[in-house]
Amino acid sequence: MKPSRTAAWLGRMETEHANLRAALSWVSDREETGEREEGLGLRLAAALFLFWYTHDYQIEGRRYLEGARSGRSDPSTARLRARALVTAGWLAISRADFGEAKALMEEGLTLCRELGDGEGIASALTELGWVAVLGQRDDIPIGAIFEELMQLKPHLENRNTRAHLLLLEGALVASRGDLERAATAHEEALRLFREMGDALGTIYCLSHFGILELLRADHERATSLLREAL
Repeated sequence: MKPSRTAAWLGRMETEHANLRAALSWVSDREETGEREEGLGLRLAAALFLFWYTHDYQIEGRRYLEGARSGRSDPSTARLRARALVTAGWLAISRADFGEAKALMEEGLTLCRELGDGEGIASALTELGWVAVLGQRDDIPIGAIFEELMQLKPHLENRNTRAHLLLLEGALVASRGDLERAATAHEEALRLFREMGDALGTIYCLSHFGILELLRADHERATSLLREAL
């Protein structure tokens, strides 16, 4: 989706915010009485992630998404519950609540492992890695996470999962002084985000890449990347 179209939809969702809340409440009530398909509320909540994140409704979003913790142990919705938990974890990161983010990511990761969902495992590990980096958490084994991600990487088919993994890879190898490999990872991630029309992912990647190019003393490229992100 193009950035301008994304912004237009987010604006429309702001206008319809009260209706979205009403829909989520209605679905939740119906699910509790068994009148509605289990997991419908979580699908709707997960679909609203970008709206909650960009419009500063992180606490509200987490309240809906964390319903996955108390959801029924239904194998048919396990993958959806895992996605909801990881998404709730990212909203916790945005509020610098790294302890809660860690707990949510680990719950989602456990579900993905039980399902044998390689893409889900890679996504959860990537986000858990960001908790370790951004929260400076010594209680998260970032080395083991990185090693497992590198083993999963060749088998990933989902462009979104791969792009976010590459972003984390770039940050980690840059911290080890391998700026060339970091640049390669960012180049590939940026290509994938642009292919998908992911405006938020593109902004993150451009920002990280711009800082990396400053470290590489390519000030002209750094300026170009950061201006585009802005």
